[in-house]
Amino acid sequence: YLRALPHVYAARPDENLVGFGLLGKSIDLAPNYALALARRAAAAGNDDAVALALAGFVLVAVGRDYGAGLDAARRAV
Repeated sequence: YLRALPHVYAARPDENLVGFGLLGKSIDLAPNYALALARRAAAAGNDDAVALALAGFVLVAVGRDYGAGLDAARRAV
């Protein structure tokens, strides 16, 4: 996960593909990790828009929890 972050944030398609590959490996190694962090970030009740937006994305994309993901995204906005 940590190795993937610079590639994901690079804003270059070739780097993003590397990052997504690394994220896929991290999910294979610990499938509950990202989702647990996302639920904690969404439940924290803070005003960190980036954390809420990322939590919303993970809740929808990984957890298929559309209600909680959309709620986090709305709070981020």
